[in-house]
Amino acid sequence: MQVYFYARREAADIRKLKKYKQTRFKATDSVYDKAAADYAVAFVEALAHTKGTWAGKPFELIDWQEQIIRDVFGTLKPNGYRQFNTAYVEIPKKMGKSELAAAVALLLTCGDNEERAEVYGCAADRNQASIVFNVAADIIDGRKNDPTFYPVIYGAAQEDDWTDPKVWKKANPSLGITVGMDKVKAAFESAKQNPAEENSFRQLRLNQWVKQAIRWMPMDKWDACAFPVDEKSLEGRVCYGGLDLSSSTDITAFVLVFPPLDEEDKYCVLPYFWIPEDNIHLRVRRDHVNYDVWKKQGFLQTTEGNVVHYGYIEQFIETLGEKYNIREIAFDRWGAVQMTQNLENLGFSVVPFGQGFKDMSPPTKELMKLTLEEKIAHGGHPVLRWMMDNIFIRTDPAGNIKADKEKSTEKIDGAVATIMALDRAIRCGNDTGESVYNTRGLLVF
Repeated sequence: MQVYFYARREAADIRKLKKYKQTRFKATDSVYDKAAADYAVAFVEALAHTKGTWAGKPFELIDWQEQIIRDVFGTLKPNGYRQFNTAYVEIPKKMGKSELAAAVALLLTCGDNEERAEVYGCAADRNQASIVFNVAADIIDGRKNDPTFYPVIYGAAQEDDWTDPKVWKKANPSLGITVGMDKVKAAFESAKQNPAEENSFRQLRLNQWVKQAIRWMPMDKWDACAFPVDEKSLEGRVCYGGLDLSSSTDITAFVLVFPPLDEEDKYCVLPYFWIPEDNIHLRVRRDHVNYDVWKKQGFLQTTEGNVVHYGYIEQFIETLGEKYNIREIAFDRWGAVQMTQNLENLGFSVVPFGQGFKDMSPPTKELMKLTLEEKIAHGGHPVLRWMMDNIFIRTDPAGNIKADKEKSTEKIDGAVATIMALDRAIRCGNDTGESVYNTRGLLVF
């Protein structure tokens, strides 16, 4: 087994435990066995780094880590067995919890005088973690008594000011040792400009239990990117499409994103939307959304009947392909099989695009970055603006983000299509490959 430990360059920088104080969770009939605690501490500190410039150097316990080791391994019941069967340690990122867990795993595997000991590493989702957290909080607050459960929670309280550096120090016991204050400050400065990053900062850096889904796009920043988009000047330019079909009775969105020609240019966005003609007035009354006005203004199209006519949209996209060099069309796999096959038959290159954190997080973050830097031009399209304002973001434990359709009470199809198209535009750029219409000619029906 390889175990990697990370610390600062000078051993003198490690904050050591000066005077051990027994845990308040020690049962009345339990005792603190200093020899048992010393053994556990010595075992851990005999471990060494195995990677990089730290290879061969000892792993020194920081004061809060040694406190935990002594509490867990030195608190014994009258029969000599350890009092605590479960230790729950919750702490922000980059504080050394993984290193501590790895050291404990090694101790229990080969240093605990147990034949053929087995140690497992597991990860749980947020809902499962919240159950354990609630138990730990109840014990800490005295609402629950379980002498076998040892809880340690470092974090900012809900009422704490997340912008206060004093709160950062309170929540991060290894601040200045395993991670520098400059790193936390840089993350904070970025979070101040970005609502999605604020939630991530508070959750990961301060261990505050915040809602996963938050409203995302600062609309004043989005509106600042309403630079004119001249469709005529974009003719012949390389672009990438994003297609979100939703359901046959709902809004279908197709968005083209044109990568910049040079550093002074911007990513240009051309969005198109369709809904069924027969239910537009019902939608206006039910959703209190100006679909009828947008149709009159030319920002929204309708197809005949009470369901979206996909054949009409396919023909429309084919027409766009005659004007613009559409290199790829990214699509959400859900419900798009037939249309994507038809688009392939028309000569387009279609690319399935996953809707999970792995695929959606990078372009979603990039869209925010480009918006804040005013490096995107969308012409102030009202339907796309409405959808951007509707977006709620879901964040995973690693800080990845994606648009949350469940939490977004209004439609976000155009935003999702924009994100998919932007991903392909960023990845592929101004590919000089010829348009399908230059290689195979136009299809005539």
